[in-house]
Amino acid sequence: MRRANSQLPLIDLPADRTPPLRLVADASPSLPSASLRRRRPQAWLALRFNELPLMAARPRGAEIKEAVAVVDDDRQRRVLACNCAAARSGIRPGQTFNAAIAINAEVQLLDRDPEREREILLDLAIFCNHYSPVVTIASDDELLVEARGSLRLFGGVNAFVARVREDLAQRGWRPQIALTPTIWASLWSARCARIDQPTIAKPKELVNTLARLPIAALAWPYAVAQRLQRFGATTVGDLLRLPRDGLAKRIGMEHLLQLDQARGRAPIVRETVKAPLTYADHMHLDFEVETAELLERLLEPRLEKLQWFLRNHARAVREVEIRLAHREMPVTSLVVALASATSDIARLRRVLKEKLASHQLVAPVRHVAIIVQRLESGVCDSESLLPNATGTTHSVDEARAALLEQLEIRLGQGSVRQPCHCADRRPDRAAASVRASVAPRATAVAVPSTIAPRPLWLLRTPEAWGTSSSFSVIRGPERIRGGWGDSHFVSRSYYVVRLRHGPMLWVFQDAASPSRWFLHGVFA
Repeated sequence: MRRANSQLPLIDLPADRTPPLRLVADASPSLPSASLRRRRPQAWLALRFNELPLMAARPRGAEIKEAVAVVDDDRQRRVLACNCAAARSGIRPGQTFNAAIAINAEVQLLDRDPEREREILLDLAIFCNHYSPVVTIASDDELLVEARGSLRLFGGVNAFVARVREDLAQRGWRPQIALTPTIWASLWSARCARIDQPTIAKPKELVNTLARLPIAALAWPYAVAQRLQRFGATTVGDLLRLPRDGLAKRIGMEHLLQLDQARGRAPIVRETVKAPLTYADHMHLDFEVETAELLERLLEPRLEKLQWFLRNHARAVREVEIRLAHREMPVTSLVVALASATSDIARLRRVLKEKLASHQLVAPVRHVAIIVQRLESGVCDSESLLPNATGTTHSVDEARAALLEQLEIRLGQGSVRQPCHCADRRPDRAAASVRASVAPRATAVAVPSTIAPRPLWLLRTPEAWGTSSSFSVIRGPERIRGGWGDSHFVSRSYYVVRLRHGPMLWVFQDAASPSRWFLHGVFA
C-alpha cells in the first residue's frame, strides 16, 4: 500500500460535478487548540466508486464486453464512466458526447440512471456497517467510514484497508481508497488515489498529504478553480501558504472552512446511514407439532416477545411471515397481512388464529420462525393508568381494519372490494373496484358540472336494439370517444330517448355501424 509521502497523481474531475457532501462531525464544537491536540485523532476511510454510473446503467446481471460509456444528463452530455474496452479506445471520463463518438464510433453510450445509483450506493453503505456503525454517504459516488474503533479489531490500518478491498472485490467493486484523520482529507485523497494503491496518512503526515493534493481534487466550482489558477495556486499547499484574510476574499468563507476542517481545526456535522431494522425469532422445537391448535399455543409467548420488541423500538408491523420447517417436506410459509400497520399484537393474534384454523399442516413441524422484513414507524398503544380499567378503546379505523382482516382471512385475500372512480370517458370504464383498504384513497376524480345525466342502471355489455321509429329523442347526441391507448376504442353518439309506453333509455349509435342502435342504460 502507498504511504502518504508518495507522489499523488493529478486527476481530471469535471468542473460541473461538484459532489454535494452531507457534512459529518469529526470534532467536538469550539474547543481550544490545546484541547484539540490532546483529543484522540480519528480515522476516516473514504471510498470512491468511480464505476458506479456504469454498474447502475447496464442491464442487471448482464456482462457487457464491447465498448460502453455512460453519459450524464447535462447540456454537454459528458462521459461519467466507461469500461476497459472503451478506455482502450481512448475514451475518458469528462469527455463530451461528440468527442466520445469521434474517438470510437462503435461505442455504446448509455444514459445515466441516478435513481439506481442511489439505490446501489445505499446498499454499499449498509454493507459497510460491517466495519463501523458510523457510515456516511458523502456524494453521488463516495462513502465515508469512521474506522478508529475498528482498526484494532481488524489488526491495524493496513489489515483493515486490505480487508475492505478484498470484501468489495468479491462483490465486484474496485474503489479508490484513502484513510486519513479528517473527512475532507480522506475524500480529496481518495479522488487522487490509484485503484491498486490506497492512500494512508497518519496524523503527523496530514498536512504534508494535503499540501500535495491538486486543486482539482477539491471539486470546487469552476469559477473558484479558475480564480485560483490565475494567481498561480495549483495545489492545496499553495492555498495553505496564502494569508487567510486575502484567501477568504478570493474563495469565500465556505471554502476556507473546508480547509480548516481538512486540517482538523473545525468541526463537521455528521449524518450516518443505518441499516433497516428487521425482526427474526427462531424457535427449535424439542418435539414435533402435528396440530394447528398446539402450534398456536406455542406461538403465544413468541408474539409477546414481538410485542416487547415493538414497544421498545416504537415500531409497527403490517405483514408477518411464519415459517414452518418440517423433517422431509419443504418449508411452509404463512404470511399474515394486516389491513394497516399496528403495534397491537392482539390484532395479529386474531388474524393468525383465523389463518391457522383454515390451514392444514402438510407435515409435523420441527422448527418455527417469525420473520418481519419491514418494520414501520409507529406509536405503541398506551396502557391505562387506572388499576381497575378493563379493555382498551380502539379507534374507528382500527375496528374497521380488524373487520377487513377477519373477512379476508375467511373469504380469501382480495375478496373484499370497494368502488372507485376512474378518469375515463367511456361509461363502462369510468368505475372499477379495488381491494378494500382502511386508509382513504388520496386522489378523487372530479366530475365536470356540465356533463349530461347518466342512467342509474348501466348494462355490463351494450345490447343491440330496435329502430328509431319505436322511441322519441329527448336529448342528444353526446359524442363520447376514448380508448386510444388500448384495444377497446369507442366512438359513439349517445341519446336519451323515451319509449311510447315505457321508461327513459340511454342508447347510442356506433361510428362503425351508424345505422344500428344499442341499448346501454335505463333511467329510474
